[in-house]
Amino acid sequence: QAVLDHAGLSRGSLLHQFRTREALMVAAAEEAVERMFVGVQSKLSAIDEPIQALRHYPNALWEVQNEPPARAYAELQLASRWELGLQAQLRRSVKAVNERMGRELREVAELIGLGDTGKLMVETGALISALQGLAVSSTLVEDENRVADVLSALTRHYNDCLDELIGR
Repeated sequence: QAVLDHAGLSRGSLLHQFRTREALMVAAAEEAVERMFVGVQSKLSAIDEPIQALRHYPNALWEVQNEPPARAYAELQLASRWELGLQAQLRRSVKAVNERMGRELREVAELIGLGDTGKLMVETGALISALQGLAVSSTLVEDENRVADVLSALTRHYNDCLDELIGR
């Protein structure tokens, strides 16, 4: 209600747009994901060389993971663990996100001549999951150096994978 009041909207206008709480939460998740995609793309758009953009991906993703849309998305993911209706609806959104990410990664892989996009997809998925978890846990960790060390290790692993794929 506080958000509605701040926005100058009535509960009725909200319910007109979103018939259920789950529908509102899914719309919020989809908007958050879109903002995250745009955030990563804008951070990488200044890099002309596709392989360098891939190498910078962990840092761009880390920055985006610490912005409000990613934080909201993490909260919605956690909420879906207990709300099965929300979980079912978010699964469709996650599937669409994974398909989009797959298309974009395949395009970059083709530009740089990577044959094995499956391994790149797995490594990218692992990186995203790890960075999401690190972003959530970093709010509770007082040792910023530890967070930086974990980020560095994840980045090294990801770039080692890229080196392996390029070497093929």
